[in-house]
Amino acid sequence: MAVTVDQIERMMGVPPGTLDKTARILEAETGFTILRIPSRRGRFRRVVRLTTTLDSIIKGIRRSLEAQLSFVPRDCVHGCVKQRGILTNARAHVGKKVVLRIDIRRFFESISVSQVEDALRTSEADPESSALVARCTTLGGFLPVGFSTSPLLANMIFDGTDALLGDCAKSYSLSYTRYVDDLSFSGEHLDDQIRLEIEGVLRSQGWEIQDRKTRFMRAGHAQYVTGLSVNDPNGPHIPRNMKRFLRLEVHHVVRSGFGASVLGKRKLLGHINHVKHVDYDLGLELHDAIRSAGLLVGRPDDESPEDGLELFWEDIGIDF
Repeated sequence: MAVTVDQIERMMGVPPGTLDKTARILEAETGFTILRIPSRRGRFRRVVRLTTTLDSIIKGIRRSLEAQLSFVPRDCVHGCVKQRGILTNARAHVGKKVVLRIDIRRFFESISVSQVEDALRTSEADPESSALVARCTTLGGFLPVGFSTSPLLANMIFDGTDALLGDCAKSYSLSYTRYVDDLSFSGEHLDDQIRLEIEGVLRSQGWEIQDRKTRFMRAGHAQYVTGLSVNDPNGPHIPRNMKRFLRLEVHHVVRSGFGASVLGKRKLLGHINHVKHVDYDLGLELHDAIRSAGLLVGRPDDESPEDGLELFWEDIGIDF
């Protein structure tokens, strides 16, 4: 049976009409601010920050959709999926002769409101709820970076492309995974001809490729997948230069406070939390050093982690 507006709002625990009111607030361009976050090479990331109330509503929409829609992410999808993440994504590529990385340009922002509406209908939302949820989860006609619904909806919309890329990879005995906009392929043989075929699939589905981030990584040289080293067949590791950098950052913080950190408090603690998911002992060591200096109040996990370990490399100016 198709999912209705009433069912979505009841599961959210909000009064009837909340979705319509939310859509009208966003369409009036209120209830949010747009942040321009500096990144490498003078570029900026455009991130939407909602008011506390609207953020709570958008999160409620996401939880309701996850619980009621028929969509199930494919095994190759590791971004924003429960029980999966950067570690499970990297595991698929350990000890491979060649790793190919391809990045989608403006992933969320290239997804239109009509694509969102179509994906919701495909996943058994009725026409009214599909249209209304699409209005609540887009800005200016596209998916915004900063809404908690964007990763789920993007996974739904990219599902057909995932299927095509999975078939392409299988035909060459390759492993394929995707973490949000970061695509990884690996195997014994991977060359430019295969890369062009993969890129052809992406372009045929309307996706634009971030060419400067496309790269081959071969055995005997550093291989990274979602910020983790995958050279060792026994499993992914935190790269050595990342360990050194974080230990040095913590050393400066312990001596002089968070003002001495290149990353700043939030980013440093966020990256340490990510490290804990891969190397718990190292993450605990870093947190304990900061806590022992009296600089950390509450549980170590209270600080929100960054979006991924790849942002660590961007923050310190390394393009891998």
